[in-house]
Amino acid sequence: MNQTDIFYRAFAEYRKQTTDNTKCKNLRSAIRKSGAELDQLEAIRSNCIIEEDWVNRIYEGLPFIEKAIREERQFIRQEGEVVPIEKAKRVSKDTVEHLARHSDMITHVPEEGDDLTPDKLYIVEKLSDFAVYENRFLYMLLCYLRDFIEIRYGKIVELGNTYRANFSMKKEIRLNKRRISFQTVFSEEAKNDPDSKGETSFNDLMQKIEEERHIIAALLLTPLMKDVSHSPMLKPPITRTNALRMNNNFKNALALYDYISAYNKDGFYIETVKKAYNPFSEEMGDEFAELVVLTSFLVYEYGKELKKPLRRAYELEEQRKKQEQEQRQKMLLEDLKRRVEETGEGMEEYLLMLEKRIQTLEAGEELLRRANEEIAELGENIQELHLREDALVQHAEALRQESAAKDEQMLLERAAKDEELRLQREAHEQELLVQRQEVQNTKLALETEYKDSMAAQQSSFEERLNQKQSELEEQQEENRKMLEERRLLKAELHANKKINGSIVEEGDFSSKARFEELEREYEALGSLLKKEWGKTKKKIRKRVLWNKDDGEDTNS
Repeated sequence: MNQTDIFYRAFAEYRKQTTDNTKCKNLRSAIRKSGAELDQLEAIRSNCIIEEDWVNRIYEGLPFIEKAIREERQFIRQEGEVVPIEKAKRVSKDTVEHLARHSDMITHVPEEGDDLTPDKLYIVEKLSDFAVYENRFLYMLLCYLRDFIEIRYGKIVELGNTYRANFSMKKEIRLNKRRISFQTVFSEEAKNDPDSKGETSFNDLMQKIEEERHIIAALLLTPLMKDVSHSPMLKPPITRTNALRMNNNFKNALALYDYISAYNKDGFYIETVKKAYNPFSEEMGDEFAELVVLTSFLVYEYGKELKKPLRRAYELEEQRKKQEQEQRQKMLLEDLKRRVEETGEGMEEYLLMLEKRIQTLEAGEELLRRANEEIAELGENIQELHLREDALVQHAEALRQESAAKDEQMLLERAAKDEELRLQREAHEQELLVQRQEVQNTKLALETEYKDSMAAQQSSFEERLNQKQSELEEQQEENRKMLEERRLLKAELHANKKINGSIVEEGDFSSKARFEELEREYEALGSLLKKEWGKTKKKIRKRVLWNKDDGEDTNS
């Protein structure tokens, strides 16, 4: 039975004495109604929500670490020393090889027929060394896991399920000849509250974490890990040997090490749950009124120095009750004897009948008690539902008023936004008209400029084209004249050669190309002859005409 159960039972016994007492009931009612709107109780519970990823990841990786430890990797270390032959217990191949290289260990010659015996021998001892790199890695990983879990476990235990409460009550009670003024402010904080561990997920994960702690502690106590613990601790970075990369157990252990090395979160978070009571329900207010009544009694008891008289009166009353109880039991026994005599049966049969009757009555009382408890619980639930309903109604009314205010505010804001949008739209449309006009003017100016530019370019191009064409025609005419002169010169050259007898073979002009060239020369020469003949005829006419003018005889 924990402390909460003890207090509940004690308060229940206290309430049995005061609940139905008329004076106590009237006083509690006056206290409950006085300043009921100021009664306030706020309970704050902090639940620790553990993230499952790291818990499950470690839980899944521990079996691989355990299997890797069972492999007991080792290497054989040889240690040798030279000892007297009397101390040599066992020889090996290494001993023979060493003796063959060191004949100085034979210091005396044996007698005839005796074996050759050395004075000393080299003895090799092979020792198993478990401090291989992989085992040292496993020990370091277990130490990391132990610290990783313990840090988070300590914080979870410290911060998880923290309970805080704030209570205040102020009463002013005026009775006929009595006035009570009571005011109290109470606050409490309890960490790791045992009555707050009700979350299934929290319990399951905490159980898994505690299991991981026990497994890690057990693995660190294995003979292999104890042996490896005497070797120097590894320090990151970890060399990824073939065993760590290829062996399935060591590979998964290495993956777990990489996971916890990179894990930088708390692994849990705190969720706060608040519950407020204002105003108190009728039953709750009645129970808290007992606080005022009990305070009033204690103050009166010590103020009037009534503790001893009250204790004597209490003891006398308890003694009287005890005597009444004994008297009732005596009367019951006498009545029992009388009834046994009346039935004519033995005491045992009658007691058996009474026991069955008592069991039936106790069963009925148990059913009645359960029914009363259910009725009381239903009453509490109904009262709580009424309080929730009132709170919801108030909350709904507050929400309705808030919603109406928000709707009104939204309407005003919407109207303001609509007006602002209208003005912005008009300004934008006006700006668009100005921009369109500017674009149209720019377009016309660009078209005019383009047409003028194209006309100027066209005119300049045609002028340049005509100039080029004229220059080309002049160049062609000049080329033609030069070709004509060349042909004349060649014709003259050929004629001179013919006259001088330089051309003696007719076959020199028999090719088609040479003949055609000769024809063009001939044509050029004929053209020259016609032109020169025309010039000559003009000169002849002028000469003839001039002679007539001078009176000369034209026939001479």
